[in-house]
Amino acid sequence: MPSFYGWDKLEVLRIHGCHLKEIHWQMFNGLTNLKYLSLERNAIKELPSFAFSGALHLKSISLAQNALVRLHYLSLAGLLDLEILDLSDNQLSRLSEQCFPPLPKLLKADLRNNPIKHIFPATFWVMNSTRELKMGSEMEALDLRTWNIYGQFDSLFQLKTLSLSNVSTEAMEQGLFKGLYGLEILTLRGSIISIQYDAFAGMEKLRDIDISHCMIRELSMDAFIGAKKLQLLNLSHNCLSYFPPGLLDEQLQLHEVQLQGNQLTSLSYSFFYLPRLRVVRLDQNPWHCTCQMSNWTPRITNVMRGPIAENCRNDISGNPNSCRIVTTYKINKNIVPRCANFNGRSVYYVLRKQLHCGSMEFLHHSFQKRIESKTFPYWLKLELQGHEKRNSRSRLQTYKSIHHQHPKSIVPGLKQYMQKTTQMPQLSEISNEI
Repeated sequence: MPSFYGWDKLEVLRIHGCHLKEIHWQMFNGLTNLKYLSLERNAIKELPSFAFSGALHLKSISLAQNALVRLHYLSLAGLLDLEILDLSDNQLSRLSEQCFPPLPKLLKADLRNNPIKHIFPATFWVMNSTRELKMGSEMEALDLRTWNIYGQFDSLFQLKTLSLSNVSTEAMEQGLFKGLYGLEILTLRGSIISIQYDAFAGMEKLRDIDISHCMIRELSMDAFIGAKKLQLLNLSHNCLSYFPPGLLDEQLQLHEVQLQGNQLTSLSYSFFYLPRLRVVRLDQNPWHCTCQMSNWTPRITNVMRGPIAENCRNDISGNPNSCRIVTTYKINKNIVPRCANFNGRSVYYVLRKQLHCGSMEFLHHSFQKRIESKTFPYWLKLELQGHEKRNSRSRLQTYKSIHHQHPKSIVPGLKQYMQKTTQMPQLSEISNEI
């Protein structure tokens, strides 16, 4: 057994790839100022009680790529200053309240690539300050579930980032993430058949949700209620064939939605009216193209998020001032959504060249504003709102039929406006490549 007596000023110690099989409880005696300890790529199978009692001021411990098969709370006892714990690439198969001692300052815990199948209640009750937790392994699927009234991540009130790979659950339901009130970023991979009502209830700070490659088939229309600050939603590469109308009505800060690689054939007309929507990935879906898709625009669907850039304003002397970090976007013609019912042609080519939907979206806002600004009778507003969504070729015909039935109800100037809109030139044509 190595001895470190007399090394009281040592702060960093790494013992990598040395075939170290066991640790004695007195091994680190004398290392009173040790802050960072790494024992990666060894053959350690078990940690004795009070394994690090000689270095109680450790801030970081890495036991990655060893052969640990179990973890007892006495093994890490006394490490009240520990901030980072790396137990990745070991053989841990379950977690319970017997695994961790009080770790009041722990910020990051990495448990990836351990064949953990079950997380029992109270496992993380002594890790109240943890900000980041990563778990999941290809060797064993993590059973994601609730235990009666308890969640698997209770008491992680300060957690900001949760990453779980190879999870398995029939339904992501209410209570699954109970207690994660401060969570901002959630990443899941694995097998999740459906996302149920109130699955994210109480998670008001949630900003990014990435549940791609999870084989999701069903979304409840109230699945995201409570996540009002959501900015990024990634549901790509699942098995979705239906996207409920109004699903994202509360997500007014949503910037990016990724739905590529599903089985979607249509979206509700109101989907593109989210006020801050900047990117919507819709490629690799068998879209059934109709004129109801006239409010789709290439500036939203044909772009990808680029690198983060710094945007500064210069003062009078030309020096950078008032700088802020912004997200850049770039056009990518390879991600254009395509029509399954028109031999895979671009959605925008089909709308303008084959369905002849015209420039309906251009007219929508101005025409709707004109309708709302006039004191039309209610019946006429309904007629005009329904008429506005139809093909532009029928505008004049609809006006004539309304005027013939109610000639005295038409507000002066409507006739000239209708004639003007039917003669307006179409928007610039977009080629099949875009």
